[in-house]
Formats: sequence, C-alpha cells, structure tokens
Amino acid sequence: MILKSKGKIEFDSNAVKFGVGLFETMLFKENRIIFLDQHIKRLFNSSEKLDIGREYIASLIDEILSFQYDISSEGIIRISLYECGYSIEMRELLYVENSYNKGFRICSYPYSRGNNLLFRHKTTSYLSNLEARKYANQRGYDEALIYENENNILEGSYTNIFCKKGNDFFFVSENSSFLEGVASQNIMKVLINLGFNIIKEVININQLKSSDNVFVSNSAMNMMGVTAIDDTVFNNDSEFCFKVNNMLIQMDKNGFIEQNKTQENFSSYKPNCNNQKEVDINLISNFIKKPTNKKVNINLIMDFIKEKYNLKEKYFFVFLTGSSRDLLFSKEKDIDIFIIDEVSDIQIRDLVEFKGYELDVNMISEKLLKSLVKLNEGFIVKALKNSTYIEGNYEKYKEYK
Repeated sequence: MILKSKGKIEFDSNAVKFGVGLFETMLFKENRIIFLDQHIKRLFNSSEKLDIGREYIASLIDEILSFQYDISSEGIIRISLYECGYSIEMRELLYVENSYNKGFRICSYPYSRGNNLLFRHKTTSYLSNLEARKYANQRGYDEALIYENENNILEGSYTNIFCKKGNDFFFVSENSSFLEGVASQNIMKVLINLGFNIIKEVININQLKSSDNVFVSNSAMNMMGVTAIDDTVFNNDSEFCFKVNNMLIQMDKNGFIEQNKTQENFSSYKPNCNNQKEVDINLISNFIKKPTNKKVNINLIMDFIKEKYNLKEKYFFVFLTGSSRDLLFSKEKDIDIFIIDEVSDIQIRDLVEFKGYELDVNMISEKLLKSLVKLNEGFIVKALKNSTYIEGNYEKYKEYK
C-alpha cells in the first residue's frame, strides 16, 4: 500500500532501465518506526555517496520524520528513493511468535559474489538477491547463504547471519562486501550489555557450521534462530531471540547508553530460564529517555523564511550545511541555511529564533556565489561541500556542489 509518493517514474528513467535507487525497510511497532534515525542516516549517506535522489532526499526525510498516518497495526514501512522521486509504502508484518519457534532453514547458494563495494548500500538493484531467495524457496528453505568466495560467507539474500560459540558471538567483518543491517548493529549492543563478547571477522562455512547456535536478522524480524544450514542441524534458541527482540524495542523506545562494563556486571544468560521473554530489570538502568523535538521541519522553516524575507520565488536554490545536514533530526538547536537569490549584492546574514531553534540565515546572490567559489573562498566552499539541497533549481545547485 502506497502511503505517500512524490515525483513520477518514467520508463526512460535510470530507476526503470537500470534499477538505480535506494530503499530502507523498517519495523512499525507500538505506533512508531523502530530505529528510524539510523535508517534515515544510512539512506542519507548512500544518497550522498552514490549521488542518488539528492534532489528529493530532504523532502523524503522531512516526510518520514513527520510520519502521522493513522495506522493501528504492526507492519513494515518501506521508503524508496530515486532520481525522479520517492515513495513511502506499508505492508503486512509476516513474522509472528510461531515463526520464531519454528526458526529458519538455510541452504548454500552456489554462486559466490566476490568483492563488490556496491553491496554495502541498500540499492533497488536487487535481482541477484531475489534469485538467491527463489533458489532457496524452491528447495524448501527459508533463506539462501551467499558466499564471498568458495569458503567465506557474507550474508543471506535478505538477512545478516551470525553465530554463537560459548560466550562469543561472531559477526561478518564490516570490511566485507555486504550490507551490515541496522538490526544487526543494535543486536550487537544488546549482546554486549548481556555480557557476551562480539567478534567481527571473516567467517568461513566450516566455522559457521561448527557453532553452538546460528541466527539471522533484519529490521522486520530482528533476531531469528536458525535450525539448519544445508544438512547441519542446530538448536533453535527461540526464547533467547524473544528476549533480545524485546530489549531492542525497549532500547529504541527509551534510548540506550553503551557502557564499558565487565561480564561480572551482568547476570549470566541461562538458555532454559522461564522468563526469557521479559526484559532484564538490571538492563533498564542502561536506558535513558531519548530527547525528541517535532516542533520544526523543513516546510515550516521555508514558509517562515519566505514570509519574513518576502522571498516568494526570487531565489535559485536553498541548502542546509554544517551540523544541520542531518536534516533537522539532530539534537542541535542551530540550523545553518543558505539562500542563493537574484539580488543580494553582499552576503546578508541574520540570526533568527524559530520554535526554539536558532536559524543562521545566509542570503547571497548567484553572482556573488560564483565569485566566491572562483576565489576559492573557504567558508562558502566548505558550506557547499557539506551541504544538502532543500529546494529550488536542483541542476544549478548541483553545478556548484
């Protein structure tokens, strides 16, 4: 179900012809999107690095941050970003309690990937993953295990894979050509706070199959136990998965402080304990209330600025810069905004209070901007390099960027 979209995808676009796009899938639970800030930052970073959808990224992020749709059930939110627009969708959440009790069965995918840095981004060029998943499903498995080469593993077709041996959890090194998931990163934090050791390294298939337990994760399911890889059978510790997943939801709800604590500070994990579905009382002390501020967004700021400075349409483009380029969801109370207009012969700088934020408004003409860039003036060059487009003539902004 499409909840919101902007722009139009044409048949001659790179999105259609070559699958050029980015997306994030996020869990909607307890009336909020879980770990929203981390998903936004990953999408933003990929958009910047791969130069995909930068004309629309600010608008999409502003839209998802002010997410106010009337949704009563749990589900999966997907945001997709292309050069020609974006969409926000929702679908049903398929993972229920019985899914975790049953666990996942995984088979090896026979075609290795090799080393490709593009797989560190969540792109819509997803055909190879879909083929791997289809390969597994046709053989009665839930997931396919993708290899970097003949022996070393990377990930599943739509999950991260990690394993446990004794008190150690092993995750694939982030230097490998795979996408380290938001869920995987947060699971590591919970495991550390439960007293386990986290080891990130190259993992070969023999090491994986000789583990005590194997798990998969993504943002829809969080942590799921694995019962088999090919012909190797594992114990499915579903109770531990319930425990970790409940802690993840609590972590997102209240905020989280990572502390360097020794194992003695934590109660030992007992696999057969009857209360594994409950969050540890001791762990609650590691949570704090996460500060939020939804009083301001890009549209409100632009409306305010246009009215205050009587801008109307007399500007070329607008961008944020500096610490503000995290697009208003940072905890900072200052927002640096540049307006490139038609008439300002000198730089006009104004500090304005707006809804508890301090707007540092810079207005300069395109003529002056061109001169400053040509002179390699430090402040404007730095501002442009660290900028994020907001609105106006994107092609002209892109020339200067």
